[in-house]
Amino acid sequence: MKRWKLSTKAKTIHEVLDMTIEEAREFFDAVPALARKLQTLMDVGLTYIRLGSPQPHFLVVKPSA
Repeated sequence: MKRWKLSTKAKTIHEVLDMTIEEAREFFDAVPALARKLQTLMDVGLTYIRLGSPQPHFLVVKPSA
């Protein structure tokens, strides 16, 4: 498991989970791997989602033959 140290931008886990994708992208700018994933979400218009909000799961059902 990787750990990142963001010493100049200390926030509680509650504050991080309350961030929108857009806010998190800016906050995690110093962590390129995470910033890229957040940028992808921004590129498809999901900037409003909060990191800690539950998201629906999609179920793929194969048609019966």
